[in-house]
Amino acid sequence: MAKIYLAHSLRDADLAKEIELRLQSKGHRFTYAVSTQPFGNWRKKLADALRSADVIIPLLTQNGLQSSFVVSEIGAARVYDELRGMLITPIIFGENVNIPSFIDDYHCFFLRSSGAGDIDVIVNQIHTVISQYSDEMLKNPRIFISHRHKDVKIAEALLNLLESAFHIEKIDIRCTSVQPYTLPSGEKTSEKLRTEISSAEVVIGLLTPDTRESNYVIAELGAAWGCNIPTFPLLARGATYEHVPEPLNERHSLSLQKESDCLQLIDDIARESSLTRRTEVSGRVTRDAKNLSEIANEL
Repeated sequence: MAKIYLAHSLRDADLAKEIELRLQSKGHRFTYAVSTQPFGNWRKKLADALRSADVIIPLLTQNGLQSSFVVSEIGAARVYDELRGMLITPIIFGENVNIPSFIDDYHCFFLRSSGAGDIDVIVNQIHTVISQYSDEMLKNPRIFISHRHKDVKIAEALLNLLESAFHIEKIDIRCTSVQPYTLPSGEKTSEKLRTEISSAEVVIGLLTPDTRESNYVIAELGAAWGCNIPTFPLLARGATYEHVPEPLNERHSLSLQKESDCLQLIDDIARESSLTRRTEVSGRVTRDAKNLSEIANEL
């Protein structure tokens, strides 16, 4: 199912919550829950939630149209639509509320009333559109692992750790050298990877002393930095801070050569992504973290 961002005015929170609950019951996930209280750098949290969504639903009421945040989020969504095909499904609600010119080239859904029956009708229509929407657009990975293929053993050990810590389907991760996370046959590699990086929730860079010899890894990490996607430089095989390419060297790096850093990586991914953690697997996670650190120390 899709990852959805619901753009709405705070004054319309009750209606937005009803829409959210019904779409959740159909299996969709929301990148930022309507009932979530803003805290910390809330602008960044909302921007990250919008960027990581497959679908944006702007709730265009009188309140919504008067909200500079809702309007700016639609503007950002239009850019994401151009870049990677984000689905934009506006809902129009309220007397004398017409389709605004800045969104009139998109199909809009008209909500007749805030009654449960009318909300059900709109939600069913949107669910149908999402279900019919291109599977390719809705199946970009949440985690993108950039690495040299010669470091496949480290990538495999990292994936084992992630699979132990999180509920993962093969569409959740792109790792071009490890099955089942490789590219589908027939894909145009550069275009597909560029699209997937721009829509990923987290990009992981496996860095070794000779990573700079790979133009692909440097380009992929640079693209992630340019898209302001959370990017984790991970050091292995004797790599140090000096081996982190600019401008990623401005960010804190973790060393896969340390078991404690491998475990911290799980917490960091849980914080930045929408992956669901497994429960009661601490022993398995610790085992795989130790194995990853041992392989990452192999020169």
